[in-house]
Amino acid sequence: MRAIVFPEKCRVEVWSGLKPRALKDDEVRLQTVYTGVSAGTERHVMMGGPYSGRFPVIPGYQNVGRIIEIGPGVSGWNVGDIVFSDGGLPPEGWTGSSWGGHIEVRNRRPEGNFVKIPSNLALEEASLVGVMSIGMKAAKRGNVRLSDKVLVIGLGLIGQGCAQSSNAMGAEVHGVDLLPLRLEVSRKASCHEVWDGREKDVWDRIRGAGPFDVVFETTGVEGIPDLALSCIRNSTGRMVAIAGRVYMTYKNIGSGQAHEATVIHTSHFGPGDVHDVIRQVLNHRIVINPLITHRVSVDEAPKIFIKMLDDQSEILGVIFSWQ
Repeated sequence: MRAIVFPEKCRVEVWSGLKPRALKDDEVRLQTVYTGVSAGTERHVMMGGPYSGRFPVIPGYQNVGRIIEIGPGVSGWNVGDIVFSDGGLPPEGWTGSSWGGHIEVRNRRPEGNFVKIPSNLALEEASLVGVMSIGMKAAKRGNVRLSDKVLVIGLGLIGQGCAQSSNAMGAEVHGVDLLPLRLEVSRKASCHEVWDGREKDVWDRIRGAGPFDVVFETTGVEGIPDLALSCIRNSTGRMVAIAGRVYMTYKNIGSGQAHEATVIHTSHFGPGDVHDVIRQVLNHRIVINPLITHRVSVDEAPKIFIKMLDDQSEILGVIFSWQ
């Protein structure tokens, strides 16, 4: 079987000849159909960033697979069921790190983020419900409400998840990013108004459009939390911090205390978030297809990942086919 592997920092290969572990009584075995890329996280891992482990690494946490074998202790699932799941066991004898996503066959227990995909949900779109579910969880953590005014800083896939989930909750959503592709997609799919972060005095204009009840900070870039906090509504404003970062700093008196801000951290999604995203996709309140820029064979993965290192301007949603 094959897997996408980061053998060392800033290198990507597709390894073949790997073998799945023996199936335990409480596990199922999955044959991968599609996997989706979480570009920010997987780029961090490839570069040896905050989420990285020891190399070699099998990255990825968005997998659409078909159950091909069931352990005798498993009930409620059938061979042929197609599920979204966020990881699994590494190959037999694997000594590196493994997120368990970008791998052709894998074992895992049918629990946690292990969700049957409805027959009327496109499987390609299902491979990106993980990143959208991170945005859904962030919107819940930020307590987004009807008629809130929301700002999303960073309009990658997780930012898109924040924006679209906030829309589904009835908020008015604004966004800012540096990349024209993301701005164009956001105008169509997720935001009432977008700003080009490269333009002069853009933050003065953003503040003028505020104050914002909730600001999602998805970039992890130094200095952005202060800008985020400068935009929120006094006393009731919330900043939700996403993205991998070793630490986050902001000016306590000038930014936090001055606005009596609430700062909220959020992390990985849960099965409830996945179910909520799927329901909103089927109700056409969250759209995934417009976010997909690359549908390619897994054999093209090294080229796509290296392009992510050099230039992300034309990349948003990436799906690998394992069929």
